[in-house]
Amino acid sequence: MDDNKLLTLANGERIRLQDYCSLLFEVADLKSASPATVSRCGMVYVDSQTLGPEPIWKRWLNQNLTDRPDQKLQLEILYDRYIKNLLNLIYQGITQTGRRPRMKMIVPLSSVNLTIQLTRFLDSCLSPSANDENLHSVFLQSVIWSFGCCLKIEDRVIFDTFVKYLSGLNFDENELLFDQIFHSERNQWIKWEDLIPKYEHNPSQHFADIFVPTIDTIRLEWLIKSMLTIHQPVLFVGDTGTSKTATIQSYLQRLKSSNPNILNLNFSSRTKSIDVQYSIESQLEKRSKNTYGPSAGGRLIVFLDDLSMPNIDQYGTQQVIAFLKLFIEKHGIYERNGDFNWKTIVDIDWIAAMSTPGKLFIVDSIDSRHLRSLGAGNNSLDPRFVSHFCIFYVTFPSYQSLFRIFSTILQTHVQAFSQQIQNFIPNLIKSTLEIYEQIVQSFVRTPTKSFYVFSIRDLSRIIQSLLQTTPSQFDTIDKFLRVWIHELIRVFADRFNDSNDHQLFMQILTKNSLVQTNLLRQPILFADYRNEQPKIYEEFSDYQSIRKIFEEILLEYSQQQSDFVLFDYALEHLTRIYRVLRLDRGHLLLIGTGALGKRSLAKLAAFTAKYQIFEIQLTRNYNENSFRDDLKVLFEQIALKNIKTVFILNDTQIIDENFLEYINTILCNGTIPSLFNDEVNFAQLVVLFYIELNRREIRLSINYVNKQIFQQMNLFGNISLRNRLQIFTLFSV
Repeated sequence: MDDNKLLTLANGERIRLQDYCSLLFEVADLKSASPATVSRCGMVYVDSQTLGPEPIWKRWLNQNLTDRPDQKLQLEILYDRYIKNLLNLIYQGITQTGRRPRMKMIVPLSSVNLTIQLTRFLDSCLSPSANDENLHSVFLQSVIWSFGCCLKIEDRVIFDTFVKYLSGLNFDENELLFDQIFHSERNQWIKWEDLIPKYEHNPSQHFADIFVPTIDTIRLEWLIKSMLTIHQPVLFVGDTGTSKTATIQSYLQRLKSSNPNILNLNFSSRTKSIDVQYSIESQLEKRSKNTYGPSAGGRLIVFLDDLSMPNIDQYGTQQVIAFLKLFIEKHGIYERNGDFNWKTIVDIDWIAAMSTPGKLFIVDSIDSRHLRSLGAGNNSLDPRFVSHFCIFYVTFPSYQSLFRIFSTILQTHVQAFSQQIQNFIPNLIKSTLEIYEQIVQSFVRTPTKSFYVFSIRDLSRIIQSLLQTTPSQFDTIDKFLRVWIHELIRVFADRFNDSNDHQLFMQILTKNSLVQTNLLRQPILFADYRNEQPKIYEEFSDYQSIRKIFEEILLEYSQQQSDFVLFDYALEHLTRIYRVLRLDRGHLLLIGTGALGKRSLAKLAAFTAKYQIFEIQLTRNYNENSFRDDLKVLFEQIALKNIKTVFILNDTQIIDENFLEYINTILCNGTIPSLFNDEVNFAQLVVLFYIELNRREIRLSINYVNKQIFQQMNLFGNISLRNRLQIFTLFSV
């Protein structure tokens, strides 16, 4: 940039710019600029407060409503009536009665971002035939889901009250506009609660495929549909356990009949841009010279889960996010084959989800660059990348939603049980939610207890295990309460590594009104390994009965392995491990010091469950490509030969951290995109993984099932817990 106009590259090559060449930079700040660079640049500061969102609004009106002058005039009036007042409320705290603290956003958005999202919603919801009354309601609905989309719950209440005040319409003060939808055909506001479809139970359905609609899920599906209709990228932000992924995947699953081109990509801290590019390119075909698109002339829907997870490099950027920004902004990518030819990509829709950033933002002005952060946590995304999305904050499910989900599932299961048990289910679900709430408040994640992560998934695991009960074995309330207590202990207490935590948990349990002292007699163990077929989930009231069963199993097992000493504690662990092996998508976490027999017990439990063993063999030149080849062999063994397999992986075998990226992808999606390339189509490969970890290590399991194939693969391995829990969020569920 100096008078010489000489650019020296890292490899020593020098490029001289011509006199007519100049450089133009557009940056958010000068954090990465040296004084020498700054001194050679002319500076122009563009203040968003000076320009404001009005040029965006007027441009949209002129582009879209030139042939509808009446609607254009009405929208201009509504804009003047609402927008300035709402911006003052959000960014300055100015209300109809005075001032209040500025509102907190889950993701920082500028006034321009909010106005653009308003226009996107109007594109989706506004009908050319809308009259003045309908137009006002449609505008209100668009304002609610644009200007109020990222506000925290407590601020949404203030925002809702202020919008109602500005509207002058007769709304129910006890119902938020966020909980209602405007029905244009009926010309009235309807509660989301009135639109919940009736749940139809399918006994043959796997637990992971059960989806109970609630207010939160149908609202989220409506937002997805509204954005996909206009091909607008959409991002959902919410805490773990808010059913973002489950709802999105359920909606996309229903779309497969009309649009089979769907790609799921799950991100971790080690996700690379090249992997994302290859995964997307594997779904495309050439349409013309430099234009590519999905097959069959349809549209490709790409779902990006855990979008904020990729690592931030030393320059403050995320490679994957920078790549996606280029892709979405320019509708194309460069080839990675050395020629770097530009490829235009068409007919792609984007849906993304991410956990709530660890930083809550107080916006100090309408310009989003002036903000104060509260706390720390997940990575915050580049504002330039976020500006391409419509963003919605997914709130935590209400008590009513959780009660509806779990009571509906369990109530349909116990229809064959006694009437006494059927009537008892609501109280059981109520107590489960109460205990869960107390556990979340009492047991906090710390560096030494990094696996103390509790979410709604834990509630799901309790209900999932209760679905193994049968009317013949659990014919009284006391027996049903015993198995319920067992599942609470298995899901919550088994992860505690402190005796004080165990005592605190038992205090929480005994204080519950349903738990009587006689129900806590030891041992509390349930399993279904007594009979081959049919498998009956039953209680084992003493260790001797369990020991007899495993002594028979050991007669056959000892021919292949060394002898076992079946003391009581080993029998407990065997039962715990076997229980998880029997669950669909069961996640298993074992923690303990070395040489405690975790690996041996895991192998015996796998043998009891009729699984075969698969292991990788390290060599001097073993690398990532070798691991990929082993995974191909494993996938073929499971998918083509239908062999139930246990994949045993030790921490010493994880010589490359990228191995964990493959495991994470399989656990999330059931497949590794582009693993086989064009060799075999394994997009629907069904996989069950188990991972076992040593001290500071972790163990997981997940099961993928479809209607055509049912394969199971269990993976036991040892990895570094604390760091890798931060890297792979799936490992911490």
